[in-house]
Amino acid sequence: MGLDKSVLPVKPGHPAAGKRLLFINDQLVALPSSLLSIFQKNPIINNRLIYPILNDLFQAKFKEPDSDGKAQAGISGVAEETVHEFFSRRFNPDVANYFVSALCRGIFAGDSKHLSMRSCFPPLYEAERKHRSVILGMMNAPRDILPSDSCDLVQAARRERWAMWTLREGLGLLPDTLAEKLQEKGVQIRYNSPCQQLHVNANSCKVELENETLEAQHVISAVPAKALAYSLSSHDFLRQQVQDIVSVTVGVVSLQYDGDVLPTQAFGFLVPALQPSWVLGVIYDSCTFPEQDAAGKKTTRLTVMMGGHWFHELFGSPQLVQKERLTQHAMESVREHLGVDTPPEHVSCEVLERSVLAFPERKKIVVPYVLSQKKNNNKECIPQYVVGHQARLDAISAYLDERQLPISLIGSSYKGVSVNNCVHNANTAVDQLFTD
Repeated sequence: MGLDKSVLPVKPGHPAAGKRLLFINDQLVALPSSLLSIFQKNPIINNRLIYPILNDLFQAKFKEPDSDGKAQAGISGVAEETVHEFFSRRFNPDVANYFVSALCRGIFAGDSKHLSMRSCFPPLYEAERKHRSVILGMMNAPRDILPSDSCDLVQAARRERWAMWTLREGLGLLPDTLAEKLQEKGVQIRYNSPCQQLHVNANSCKVELENETLEAQHVISAVPAKALAYSLSSHDFLRQQVQDIVSVTVGVVSLQYDGDVLPTQAFGFLVPALQPSWVLGVIYDSCTFPEQDAAGKKTTRLTVMMGGHWFHELFGSPQLVQKERLTQHAMESVREHLGVDTPPEHVSCEVLERSVLAFPERKKIVVPYVLSQKKNNNKECIPQYVVGHQARLDAISAYLDERQLPISLIGSSYKGVSVNNCVHNANTAVDQLFTD
């Protein structure tokens, strides 16, 4: 897409690549970042990390329990572990309560005591089952082999071991450029054209918009699961399954300060659930990507994440919360956690929302490419893969296969919430269509 020169990588040696922080007991503590650190007493768990690691290495292989009422069961009736239960068992409760709780709040804005280990961290889940130990599984994981025709950018990312990347103009440039390239190839894009109803049967699909009806051989739904549920004209079982995939609301406050006000350079910090705080974590944007700072002077840019699983408990209804209140709590937390007393130069606050319907189709399948930018009053934005999520996906897949329904489900509601996951799953879905 011609965006190579816009890519900003974070490479090894950069503070944002090697230094991650937790806010514990009213202080910032660095996560272990070297082999030596696992043998030193860790202030987060008040012990050496080598002990929980040894617990994992020498623990017997886990046997899946029967559903006996002591564990939560998925819709298939087979018991499974939460993320918290898994790490408590494999390592110890302190690792689960601090490291893993903070990780789940940073990735999913969710509670590790509700999230499914199998669905949220499938590589680690499989590592135990294949190699008896998470650590052994990670050590024996096969290295991905790049295809011989991989572009120079992909090869550079692997060779230079990029920790993360963004685009100079922001990641919004990616879908904007993709839309431009698609239109250049003759793909039609419908903006602000929310789907009113979706009719799917074994032979065809009909997408009802406000002013027209589109017929398609196949529909790819990339919208949140509940948005899909609202549009389905039939298939009660499918509608119920996708509607029951829950999401949480996140408030995001962006703060910009004059000068360098950070006590240390790092990627940012996360706050585990046991630590009282108004925030889930804070990202040090100006440290991670200083290229995006305003020209001419040094500034500190922070992104404060709030709410998630705890949004209603802390702030009440997402529809009624005042942005001024979120902003005030964000600035108070930055002052208390980072010691920043000066007021920010610029402030912006958003309660993240989910878009309502989008049905992208490849041109060879159907000409129209439909996108919706309409907003919904329900501000849920990050799906929660709670216990039973994989069983639900299996049931959805079986339902679609048995009825040969020409619809593919992609997006963050199903198999990964990250941008990388969504791109990978989209590629897989399209490849599968042309394979079949």
